[in-house]
Amino acid sequence: PPFADCANGGLPYFSTPLAATNGDRGMLRVSPDGTKLAIGTQNLTNQGLFLYDFNPGNGQFSGAGLQLDNGPVYGVEFSPSSQYLYHDLSDNYSPTATSNKRLVQYDLCDQANIVASRNEFANVIESRSTLQLGRDGEIYVARFDQSFLGRIENSETPTPTYNPTAVDISPGVGKQGLPVFVQSSFASSFTVNDQCQGDATEFILACLPQVAASNWDFGDGNTLMVTGPGVVTNTYATAGTYTVSVNVTNVSGDVRDFTQDITIYENGIVDPVDVTLLDYCDDDNSGDEIVDLSQFTSDVLGTQDAATFNISYYA
Repeated sequence: PPFADCANGGLPYFSTPLAATNGDRGMLRVSPDGTKLAIGTQNLTNQGLFLYDFNPGNGQFSGAGLQLDNGPVYGVEFSPSSQYLYHDLSDNYSPTATSNKRLVQYDLCDQANIVASRNEFANVIESRSTLQLGRDGEIYVARFDQSFLGRIENSETPTPTYNPTAVDISPGVGKQGLPVFVQSSFASSFTVNDQCQGDATEFILACLPQVAASNWDFGDGNTLMVTGPGVVTNTYATAGTYTVSVNVTNVSGDVRDFTQDITIYENGIVDPVDVTLLDYCDDDNSGDEIVDLSQFTSDVLGTQDAATFNISYYA
């Protein structure tokens, strides 16, 4: 909870507004990992985007505030891993033929070069709106009087893109805002690559600010302690679902626990195809013959489950 302030009669909150103006609007966001606080504001005298360190243990934020932008920032959002910060730039209430909205990304991994990491990746004819991390880990964008929600694609990479027609909400239309959620519920500190039985499955710890150590439990009896963020691997001998957990400690002593269920799949086997079925004649002497290879799918799968394995054919 907030600390009591002697200037406020010892109360941990201010019972009456300290100031008011019709020019204040924007968003305040705490990163899913609880280490950063971002404030986007369109206050006419002090607008922009400001980034602070945040302590979830006592609810305080600190630092002078790193100003990342001095333009009309309205929507602000962090990626699920808290590595990337996004905001819009637009002071238009509703879209016009000349209005525009820009979307900007910052990489928070390198503390000394956050400003230099600025990446303006979209410029569209839209008005200001909120950005909202959804339960599926995607960042959605409100669109005023439009029957679609936008979405920031590839938000956990340095090369995001904007899809303005990601979700059809017709016959309804959007306005400036979207439903809000508790961001920490979506915290996910690692991604997984290569989920095949017998292969080295990769676990990539997101670049959480100031990571000092991480202690992994892969759910199959194997554990591993590593220093700093990075890629770790574990080889699963048996297919199935495993609960993977990691305990992450940053240099300030703050500790975070993350848990994720992953599925390890059995390796597929390509059964031989009856070669006599591959004999075709060019009856019309055209020099080519059209063959539907999908007719061999059942032969390739054999007794394997078609719901588990997908078969693709390439010329």
